[in-house]
This record gives sequence, structure tokens and C-alpha cells, in this order.
Amino acid sequence: MKLKSRSGQGMTEYIIIVALIAIALIAIIGLFGGNIKGAFSRSGQALEGSEQAVQATMSTEIGADDMGGFEGGAADGEAP
Repeated sequence: MKLKSRSGQGMTEYIIIVALIAIALIAIIGLFGGNIKGAFSRSGQALEGSEQAVQATMSTEIGADDMGGFEGGAADGEAP
């Protein structure tokens, strides 16, 4: 008899977990949706060949601005 009373417990737990994951994803998309949309938009424009989009994409790459100072110091014989 105990087995019959707990037969739906696993399915109920599964549904609760799926619902919590869905709520978390909705919250994340709400917070970062604009950034993600902008990144895809810039990427699409860069693929089209828009010069402004290419420059915007290049300037947002990680470390793109930092390398100029490093290379300039190394060229002058200075330690970074």
C-alpha cells in the first residue's frame, strides 16, 4: 500500500524542478536579454560587412584596448 501512495511523488518533484529552471531562465533572459540581443545584432551587421559594426565588434573584444599599451612599451625597450 505504501508504494501506491507515493507513486506520483517522483513526477511531482520532476515538475517542480522543471518549473524552477524555467523561472530561473526567464529571470536571466530578463536581465541579460538586451545585451544578448545587441551582441547578435552587432554580429549580424559585421557579417553583412557594415564598417561601423565591425569596429564596434572589434572594440568590445576582451583585451583589445590593453594590447596597444603593452606593444608600445615593448617596442620602446621598456618592461611592461
